[in-house]
Amino acid sequence: MSQDPVSGVVTVDSKRCVGCWTCVMVCPFGAITPDVAENAVVKCDLCPEREIPACVAGCPNGALILLDATTETSETPTAVAAGERM
Repeated sequence: MSQDPVSGVVTVDSKRCVGCWTCVMVCPFGAITPDVAENAVVKCDLCPEREIPACVAGCPNGALILLDATTETSETPTAVAAGERM
């Protein structure tokens, strides 16, 4: 895994992943999933080819919002994850 120093986006290099699943166990967000068929891990890549990730753009209830790492909020992470607006 590597983190882009500018955007902060963490990506998986599936060619280098050996399938030990350690990152799955230690991820505090539960965002990394094992792909047993490929013996690697997968995680959201924030749809780099799109302006807004597909899950956010396609959510019919507005339950998903995209915040960047520098966004200041007084809300709890749970409220943001639940889609409460700032």
